[in-house]
Amino acid sequence: PSSVFSSSAKMTSILKTKDMMDTLIALFGENCPVTEHDVKHPTAAKMLPLYSMLVEHILRARLVKQPSANALEELGDHPEIYEEALYRMNVCKCLQAVGEKCHVTDINMGDIIFPKKKRTFCILGALVNFLRFTHQNDETFYGAENELANMRADKASIEEQHRHLQQKIEAMRLQRQSEEPRVQELMPVIGTLNHQINELNTEQVHLRQHCLALNEDVADKQHKLATKQADIAHYRQCILEQQEQIVESPERLQAIIAELEHDVCDLQEELADAMEQRRSTTERFNALNRLEAELEARKPEVEKIQQKMRATVAMKEEIEEIKRRKEDRRVCLKEVTYHGQNLKKEGDAERERFARELHQLRMQKETLKHKFEENDMEEERLHEEVKAGQLQDEDVQAQITSLQAERSRAWQEHAGAMAKLQKGFQQLIDALEDTYEKEKAAWEKLDVKPLLQC
Repeated sequence: PSSVFSSSAKMTSILKTKDMMDTLIALFGENCPVTEHDVKHPTAAKMLPLYSMLVEHILRARLVKQPSANALEELGDHPEIYEEALYRMNVCKCLQAVGEKCHVTDINMGDIIFPKKKRTFCILGALVNFLRFTHQNDETFYGAENELANMRADKASIEEQHRHLQQKIEAMRLQRQSEEPRVQELMPVIGTLNHQINELNTEQVHLRQHCLALNEDVADKQHKLATKQADIAHYRQCILEQQEQIVESPERLQAIIAELEHDVCDLQEELADAMEQRRSTTERFNALNRLEAELEARKPEVEKIQQKMRATVAMKEEIEEIKRRKEDRRVCLKEVTYHGQNLKKEGDAERERFARELHQLRMQKETLKHKFEENDMEEERLHEEVKAGQLQDEDVQAQITSLQAERSRAWQEHAGAMAKLQKGFQQLIDALEDTYEKEKAAWEKLDVKPLLQC
């Protein structure tokens, strides 16, 4: 049955009774209250249930057949005689409202109580065409509505996350403000300690270099002392040997011994000075080591302060990044909203244009209908004149041919108008599809994953 709604050619053409019945059966199935014979020969008993079901299907609302108790009380002692009339009035009112949308503006109670074939065919044709059109475009419109609802839900979610992030930023800002005095107090201390550390490191380097130089000097002097002591021992051994051999010029030997002893004393004094310098250097080096140990002990506190400072800097950078992302999302949401409003305006303009074209085609249809009626009357008049013998057969045949040619031309004009209407329908459908694609592309541009991760 869904194939009944799939042909836009049928929707834009003048419906036949069979097409209308196929549509009604596709809609209501076995519950359809009329047959093809009932449509061709309408009665109030058949048309009232059909109009009621069509109106309920179009309006998607259940008509209340039983009027309210207050309304029945106002009708007098026997309100039951008005129940059916009130129900017909309710159906007529709803049918008039639907007819306004279908450009059938002259529906009245007579079309329900005393239905006529042409009027019934006109009203049913308008309602069925409207149902076909809405059925073909339901998926597009509902899809657009669902996309809009999803976009609104995503927007609400993003706004909720935005509020949560603002609260988090505010809490971080308050924490930073509460810790700012402590950080400001520690900054001079940190600067002083860093300066002292740099000075002590420089002094330690100089002391190490001086200690190394002193160690080299001491080692050199110890080497010289050992050499002199070896020379003294050698000289003493030589003196002993010479004393055993020759006992001459004792003054010269004593002078040599005194000179060597003086040299030994000088070397001993130099060694004592070097040892004293080494001791003082060692004491200063030990003092530096103790100061370095004290600095090492206070190093965790300094590192903790530096970590807080780095965390504060990172927090500032994170806040700036969040602000930038927030501004980007705000601009993107503004673009999507503006694009959606433009698309809505375009859809409204397309609907208005389609309504105008449909009204013009209905006016052309009425004009053609009057022309056909005039041609039928002219053809009947010619037949009567032929029967009365007032015209010759050839003239009558020529006039009949002319009338048939004019009718054929009118039908061609009507077919062209119907083709134009069908083209308008197709353009409307293409515009709706293009609108859906634009909305989809605009939503795809709105990448919320980074904000959600944040």
